[in-house]
Amino acid sequence: MYSRFGAYGSSVRQMQFGKAGSGGHTCEAESSRTQQLSCLKPLCVVNTITLSEIVERKIIMSSWKSWEDNIKTFLQSIQQIGGEVDGYHIKAPSKIESIQEVEETLGIKLPISFTKTVLEFSSGFEMNWSLPDDEDLEVPLPTELKGIFAGNFSWSLKDIINIEQDRKGWELEVFSNFEDDYDRIWHNKLGLMEVGNGDYLAFDLSIPIDPPVIYLSHDGGEGHGYILGNNFIDFMNRWTRIGCVGCEDWQLMPFMNDSSMGILPDGKNAIQWRKYLKVQLP
Repeated sequence: MYSRFGAYGSSVRQMQFGKAGSGGHTCEAESSRTQQLSCLKPLCVVNTITLSEIVERKIIMSSWKSWEDNIKTFLQSIQQIGGEVDGYHIKAPSKIESIQEVEETLGIKLPISFTKTVLEFSSGFEMNWSLPDDEDLEVPLPTELKGIFAGNFSWSLKDIINIEQDRKGWELEVFSNFEDDYDRIWHNKLGLMEVGNGDYLAFDLSIPIDPPVIYLSHDGGEGHGYILGNNFIDFMNRWTRIGCVGCEDWQLMPFMNDSSMGILPDGKNAIQWRKYLKVQLP
């Protein structure tokens, strides 16, 4: 099953999306939040929340909203140039008991920004789009962006156990030599998403509490070990501003300058990409 620098045996995970007009989508999260709010009753208690906590929460909630807004904008633009758009699906938030069950199975605490997201925004997010073939593009892609062809991702609380088990298999069976610089990058990680070719997006657990999201390549890919975002929310903030290109590292590389700076959503190539698609973000 595991082959160093070779083909990966399993196929890309299938994802289901709702269809609707210009880039179909379904959103369980909004209806769930509405139901929760309707059940709230005023309590005669002293509110001890601090101003900094209020500001932080507003920033986080603004981030979550921007993910959906950014994706909707990109999907509409990709559809307008003849691309295929399967839309996106935002699942309802999770319950704390489900998070605790996952943590007990994994034997670790989940990263704090990921936990906040699945508890208060969505327990899973899926999206899928692809550009027309090069010969069908009315305007060719700029040279710097020639490798871009699709955006395809799926993350969820429900799947993280199986994804981590698969990632751990690669670590134990193929990249077990901690003294080897390449192998070592596979160690002390938590799988977040399968790329579909044997690569993974993962949390780097060597940085505690709220670790960065990094890229793990199984076949010597250029992006191996690259930080994609400083934590989960930061990663999604950056990634959605380039339309969630990827997940393959060769699609992501044009948007990164080195292994430590993460995706650069306002870098030269990101600006060129949005200009090509005629995407305007706040």
